[in-house]
Amino acid sequence: MTLPGTFVAGDRRSVLVVDEDEQIRQLLVFLLEQGGYEAQSVGDGLEAVEELRKRRFDVVVADYDAPQLDGLRLSLLMRILWPQTPIVLMCAGPQGVKGWGTELGVFSWLSKPFTSDAVLAQVENAVAAEYVS
Repeated sequence: MTLPGTFVAGDRRSVLVVDEDEQIRQLLVFLLEQGGYEAQSVGDGLEAVEELRKRRFDVVVADYDAPQLDGLRLSLLMRILWPQTPIVLMCAGPQGVKGWGTELGVFSWLSKPFTSDAVLAQVENAVAAEYVS
């Protein structure tokens, strides 16, 4: 029997990264893969929806200010279509948005600029939470 949050050899958790900035996407994919995750990235919220339709991800890390479908709207849509998948929103703006984001299903927030430790901690927390909104 495997305890919740315990990884089995060969069991790599998957993360979808959503950000319009190619460099940020590459950095996050690198950090997540170094942390033992399988990571994939897309440039906006609409592309994220397409990927979420194709396969299951354990966590989505998305930019709050993503083009076409921003992070909050993506989060709301995910609560309807994929309620078991936590979303961590990245935000460089005012801290005030954090208060009402949780009402739309945001699991947690990651401030930009971020550290590798902060990214991995947020993703690990989301994976371990066995999230259901």
